[in-house]
Amino acid sequence: MSSPVQDISMICPSCHHTFTTWHRASLNLELDNFDEDYVRSATVKVCPQCKAEIHVNSLIVGRDGIWRVAIGENSKKYTLHEAMRIVLLEQPEHSATTQFLSDEIAERHLYRQKGGGIAHNGQIRIRAIKYARLFEMMDRDIVRLIEPKPVSE
Repeated sequence: MSSPVQDISMICPSCHHTFTTWHRASLNLELDNFDEDYVRSATVKVCPQCKAEIHVNSLIVGRDGIWRVAIGENSKKYTLHEAMRIVLLEQPEHSATTQFLSDEIAERHLYRQKGGGIAHNGQIRIRAIKYARLFEMMDRDIVRLIEPKPVSE
């Protein structure tokens, strides 16, 4: 079975415009009758501002039953604070626990440490404190995005 459609927030790597689009984390072509145009629309998104194509990662089970990972050549890895912003934009009141942020960022492969590890909730908390102009610590473990507009750094 293919994963359900999800709304996701993206930051265009070309113009830094933030927009919401849809995504399926996995597509099972053995069970679902998706044509090539649908597969492309599920794995390649177009920035509404600058029209740049952005490839998103997806797991695809081919009609032959072989599993493949579709990784776009311009898949962008974000800094930790950019990844936090992406996840918080999708949350009610633009806030979430540090553990939720850590889990979402890792699951969606938005950020990895230089050694390949994930950002744990303590690191999320430290980054939120360091970037106080972007984030507010509502509680010891709750981060809120202060300014949901694109950040130019």
